[in-house]
Amino acid sequence: MMVSPEMLVVEEGFNVRGVGMSKEEYWQQEHVQEHVNNLAQAYEAGDYVPPIVVKFRESDQKAVVRDGHHRLAALKTLLEREVPIQFVNVIEYKGDEAKQQLLMLKSSNSLQLSAVEKAEIFHRLHAYGFNPDEIAAQVGNSVQHVYQMLRIYDLPLEKKRLIQQKKLSVNSALAETSTRQKKFSPPKKAVKEVLELLSAKAEIHGDVVKAEIPLELWQKLLNPESLNQESEVNENQIGLELESETVS
Repeated sequence: MMVSPEMLVVEEGFNVRGVGMSKEEYWQQEHVQEHVNNLAQAYEAGDYVPPIVVKFRESDQKAVVRDGHHRLAALKTLLEREVPIQFVNVIEYKGDEAKQQLLMLKSSNSLQLSAVEKAEIFHRLHAYGFNPDEIAAQVGNSVQHVYQMLRIYDLPLEKKRLIQQKKLSVNSALAETSTRQKKFSPPKKAVKEVLELLSAKAEIHGDVVKAEIPLELWQKLLNPESLNQESEVNENQIGLELESETVS
């Protein structure tokens, strides 16, 4: 199918390219500019360029790019130079939003996605309701890999930017972010006191059990600071467990 280049538009926020970076910063990268220039040369020479994958918008029948943002950038470069490009080859894609994300992930006609960009797609699939097992089956990776991608998505924006700039490795970013997380168990004595209190004074109202628990006892159960203080003086309490998350 052939359409005029003026028919091609992008959907703001759809393209995962340059996640963690500004648009200008992404498109000014040397390898990106080289890729766009090569595509522009191919278009101008009449060489084969894979069709841009689009989804036609019902409101105005514009061709919204789903795969081929670099190709569109190349076309815009040629049009700015007043190179005559009357029509461009496109393919209409009719899959749902989740399948459109998978298209970006699996496309063999584009620059390889970075780990941060892949992580964005994995997160979107997860947000669409796919669990890690289902995502793994769809993308052909292990469940462990899916969890790794979701962890990358959760990295601070600055670390994502450094990864995109190739100034920080993914493993280093994950290792730096995997701080020791505090976990605690209630003191045995406090648990025993609560159980005794519930046995003696609890009131049952339908499906609800009500009981008054002294504030001090409640703090011993749920307040980490109170628990930390108690654990220093009472050897019968479990205290704090520190756990370090390992990087796979």
